[in-house]
Amino acid sequence: MTKSFNLELTSAFLSADISLCKIENAELKSFLRKYTRHHIPSESLLRKCYLKLCYDNVMDKIKQKLVGRKLWVSIDETTDSCGRGVANCVVGVLSPNVEECKSYLINTATLESTNSNTIAQFFDDSLNIFGIKVLNKDDILLLVTDAAPYMVKAGNGLTLLYPKLIHITCLAHALHRLSEQIRLNFPNVDLLIANCKKIFIKAPKRIEIFKDNAPYIPLPPKPIIVRWGTWINAAIYYNDNFELVANVLGKLDEEEAASIAITKKLLLLENIRNELIYISSNYGFLPGLIENLEKQNLHICESIVIYEKVWINICSAQGDIAKCIKNKLTAIFNKNGNFRKIEAIAKIIQGTNNNCMEAINNLSNKEILCFKYAPVTTSDVERSFSRYKNLLRPNRQLIKDENISLYTIPYCNTFNE
Repeated sequence: MTKSFNLELTSAFLSADISLCKIENAELKSFLRKYTRHHIPSESLLRKCYLKLCYDNVMDKIKQKLVGRKLWVSIDETTDSCGRGVANCVVGVLSPNVEECKSYLINTATLESTNSNTIAQFFDDSLNIFGIKVLNKDDILLLVTDAAPYMVKAGNGLTLLYPKLIHITCLAHALHRLSEQIRLNFPNVDLLIANCKKIFIKAPKRIEIFKDNAPYIPLPPKPIIVRWGTWINAAIYYNDNFELVANVLGKLDEEEAASIAITKKLLLLENIRNELIYISSNYGFLPGLIENLEKQNLHICESIVIYEKVWINICSAQGDIAKCIKNKLTAIFNKNGNFRKIEAIAKIIQGTNNNCMEAINNLSNKEILCFKYAPVTTSDVERSFSRYKNLLRPNRQLIKDENISLYTIPYCNTFNE
């Protein structure tokens, strides 16, 4: 009974992202002892004897969900707050029934270096984590990564080892890269957004002036370049609220900060309003489409519709900058050659083209049907990184490399049960 209680207590702490050291809090320990009528173990006992058991229990549940099913895999890497290179592997079920399309984080590991060899090795290690040959190579049908050269190289190598594997790069990442190209073509707008953001950071008096003079609109956005589509959303904000923002800035003293002086000069440029209108008119659709792509279990035909909308809208824009953006889009998708196979599968499922089987003739009818809710983005693995970084907050950075998975897997997979 005591062992069961200790195990469930550890599991509850891990899934709720409560550090095991909190069990040493005298008030908490007294509360638990009073209402559970159990002896409350020490942090050391839970960590040494029950942490690995909780991890094993979660992995056993995941194994039961994945064995014998058609699967997709998504891999990505990041640098955590301790400066370590960390890779996550998310595996999901491919099924024509949306209720069965669950995804699970199965491995988190540190990488000594990031290249195609370490990524390919991490892929193999992750799929063998349940034991050699537990997951059949023929059941791994889809790999989704970002478009980094080492990821593309690793994916190309893995398709030789996994006979039915289709490797594609993330469609949301592709649209973000397109957004970055748009940003580079409008340096004055970029400068406006960057400097106006600085004006109201840790400046309560300026914020008060803004709220007094523009009470019905939010403060200027603080776009983060690596977050998909946030820069274009900021450009839309300044286009929609140009006069109000200009009025507020007119009441600020430019001698207080260089950012105020720079922003005022930019607002006086003749073409700044034209550029904001052009961006909003021709590329304002991108953040909404990126957000739609981030949804879980999106029907593959809906994903292809979004892809087609991007092409239609980008091709309809006019001017030299529009040509540059179109060329960038073409280059991005030319590098994602296997996406044509996903297009072919979607058209077969949708019934709009009967001449696509040649591109995917190594897949059976049943396997093609399993792609009905196949992901075309790395959103699931990105979400796992967000949870991992939340787990590794500033006052909790002593987790050893070998224990990372023991904490991360039970915490992240709580969301999938």
